[in-house]
Amino acid sequence: MGVTKRNILAKPRTDPTGKYIYDTHLVIPSTARESWPVLGYPLVIALVYAWYNYLTLDAKLRTIVAAVAFAGIEYNFYSTTIETVDGDILLRPFDPRCRKGHTTWHQFFANIIFTPLLLDIYFAVVPTWPLRVLLFPFNVWLLEIVEGYVLMYLYGYNPAWTYRGTDAYFHNNIKLGYWYFWLGLGAAVELIFPFAVQYTQAAAAALMQYL
Repeated sequence: MGVTKRNILAKPRTDPTGKYIYDTHLVIPSTARESWPVLGYPLVIALVYAWYNYLTLDAKLRTIVAAVAFAGIEYNFYSTTIETVDGDILLRPFDPRCRKGHTTWHQFFANIIFTPLLLDIYFAVVPTWPLRVLLFPFNVWLLEIVEGYVLMYLYGYNPAWTYRGTDAYFHNNIKLGYWYFWLGLGAAVELIFPFAVQYTQAAAAALMQYL
């Protein structure tokens, strides 16, 4: 119901050697929906309601900052990496074979809604910094599973990202081979998050004076 068969690209383009691929984000599968399912609307309303009513103002600000930051990270990650036909990612800054920079509004808004799982709740539940860094890949994979399946339910496929390769699981919503990227991100988050809390709390206090 509500599913249309439409492809922008039947498959990703490859370079002349056939070793590297481009435009994976433009591939729209036959499962894509023309519109959200009926229960998709109350689901989104419930998520937005919970975000608005159950997060403090400083936590809301952190979700927006995190979504903006990740959009920049993703765009630059695309533009500095090459993807092989097997789904492997090679970090090759300034290589002309690199993919075009890319991010989506789907991911941006999903990150705003679900970032508390990745950051605030994670820091509250996991007690020590070494454990938080070591477990951060699992934290990201959990977020990708949740976000990915919500987007798949709404759109019939994940319009924000699709991983390729033998290490891609949960309908290509996670890629195990990215563990070292997520480990590095976890180390960066460990350093930055306390400052993000401090500055968003100060910003929230300043905003409350005008609300």
